[in-house]
Amino acid sequence: MSGPILQIDNLEVRYPNTTVAALGPVNLTIRRGQLVLIHGRSGCGKSTLFKVLNGLIPQVEPATVTGSVLMDGRELGESSPQLISRTVGSVFQNFEAQIIQTTVGDELVFGMENLNVERQEMSRRLLGSAFVSSWPENTPVDRLSGGTKQKLILEAVLAMQPEMLILDEPLSNLDADSSQSLLVQLRKLADQGKTVIMIEHRVDLVEQWADQVVNLGRYSPGVKNQVRKGTEPADAVLDVSDLRFSYVPGQPVLQGADLTLARGASTVLMGDNGSGKSTLFRVLAGLVPYQGGSVQLLGRELRAWKRKRLRNVLGYVLQNPNHQLFMKSVREEIMMGAASEDDVGWIVDTAGIGDLLDRHPFSLSEGQKRLVACCAVLAGRPQVLLLDEPTIGQDDQSLDSMLHLVQDMIRQGQTAVLSVTHDSRAAQALGSVIYQLEGGKTVLHSGMVLTGQTLTERPL
Repeated sequence: MSGPILQIDNLEVRYPNTTVAALGPVNLTIRRGQLVLIHGRSGCGKSTLFKVLNGLIPQVEPATVTGSVLMDGRELGESSPQLISRTVGSVFQNFEAQIIQTTVGDELVFGMENLNVERQEMSRRLLGSAFVSSWPENTPVDRLSGGTKQKLILEAVLAMQPEMLILDEPLSNLDADSSQSLLVQLRKLADQGKTVIMIEHRVDLVEQWADQVVNLGRYSPGVKNQVRKGTEPADAVLDVSDLRFSYVPGQPVLQGADLTLARGASTVLMGDNGSGKSTLFRVLAGLVPYQGGSVQLLGRELRAWKRKRLRNVLGYVLQNPNHQLFMKSVREEIMMGAASEDDVGWIVDTAGIGDLLDRHPFSLSEGQKRLVACCAVLAGRPQVLLLDEPTIGQDDQSLDSMLHLVQDMIRQGQTAVLSVTHDSRAAQALGSVIYQLEGGKTVLHSGMVLTGQTLTERPL
């Protein structure tokens, strides 16, 4: 391992019209061949640091930057983002914002084309890809699941072969096997002399692979004050039977899925990336029409529900919170669909977001956005709540707040909850019933909870 590739001294970042620094002061030395884990509370400045290191701040996103950031002995601020991108490969927390092309094949080669890589060399770099699924090159990107899109961006960036990789929450949408594969490959890259910086809340998964662990804020591994399981299931509010769906005729995504959600119970849906979990959620939310089977919501076929009435009964927290934040302040966002002002006060206090109420939602960190989106949906007191990867970007305190909110709603006996998560911290707290989605069908794992990366028997 040679000298420092990155030397940060007294780095501090302030955004326009703010009185508090978004980051800093930070002092950090990173050497070639190191895999570095950076973690900390949501909003502590991790993504701000990410944007400094890839040149977006202050060249693209205005901010006042003080201190020094030397890369290979040269002040980083003297280089343009275009020049930095030849050395630094970045995968954003909101990875969908990085997708440029409409097909898998075009997205994979886009970065290499910008570096004038020869076509034969492109094929060699992509041969035996560890992450991209077996989707044909002409597959539309918008047909992929969130986890598969994240793999696609990871592979496209890795194919550019940067000297330094900076990854913001790279495990957020990956299943256990894909997470393990990524960590193995990143460790190999570091051992080969590449520098890898991971911003990640999943300290439990990453720290054993890391040469250096950096805490940007107060942090305690593991969820504190673990919330209790929900009440015993009462009557079914959502019953799915023999559900079938395909985007393309003859290529089924869901083929005979069965699922029952009971009022006052919490259910976890698991499955590999691309197995159809988000597609199932879109069907249950009434966003795409199913081709076969039955979905009974409160005893009535889902197709018969009018969209306006459906919104009052079913709440859906999307995998990407940027797709469902619309108002000019957090306060307005939560008030927009609230059942009562009393509910808003209780939700704000339980979530601990009182200091964010006057902020614009898009000024928040990705973890804070996700918590606000969840609060806004819960404020409407839905009878069915769908949570698609609610833990992404959440530090332990924010995750604990979200789980308390959801569990309090369940304990009141009004809500049935279905969650998709790869995060064992949340699955153990939310999984009174667990389904596995395999081959387009659901398999009920009665009396099972997620521990680490495996399903183990445990009384509930």
